[in-house]
Amino acid sequence: GKIPQLGERFQHKKLQFSFGMPPAEEQRLVARFVPQGNGYVLADGWKEVGGADLCFYYEVNAHYADLLEEETTELFIRLTHEVYRERLGEYFGDTIRGVFTDEPQLNTFGLPWSFCLCEEFLKRNGYDLLSRLWLLAADGEGCEALRHDFWDTVNDLFLHRFTEKIYRWCEE
Repeated sequence: GKIPQLGERFQHKKLQFSFGMPPAEEQRLVARFVPQGNGYVLADGWKEVGGADLCFYYEVNAHYADLLEEETTELFIRLTHEVYRERLGEYFGDTIRGVFTDEPQLNTFGLPWSFCLCEEFLKRNGYDLLSRLWLLAADGEGCEALRHDFWDTVNDLFLHRFTEKIYRWCEE
């Protein structure tokens, strides 16, 4: 629990959406879209949310870490694995053949979300995620490509920012 205690940036987040206002306790707004033509356009804040508006917000699990955030795994290794090595390193490989960790996860009944996701999406895909976020919840032109790019970005971040870092530490 040491990583999530560092604040919301390091806490697990999941993206949710609703038509109209989200539940009062879940008003961590990411984006609001209003209907236009065959799709939606990005709108400003919560002003006059209508029943047809598509609102994206995130929920926080304050007891689990954001595995897409760059620094999370480095902190996790420093606060856990390095402590294990310091205290028990002489037993690594023989007596201690592995170390338990909770099942790493990104999605618990929502879409993975992280404060870094829009910026990383843009770097990897060359276009803006936020203005097209509605395509994760509704069909429209380009929805298949956006969904592919979203999950490809999430997978890449998880692979390189969590899995690969843990692997490299273990190999050392």
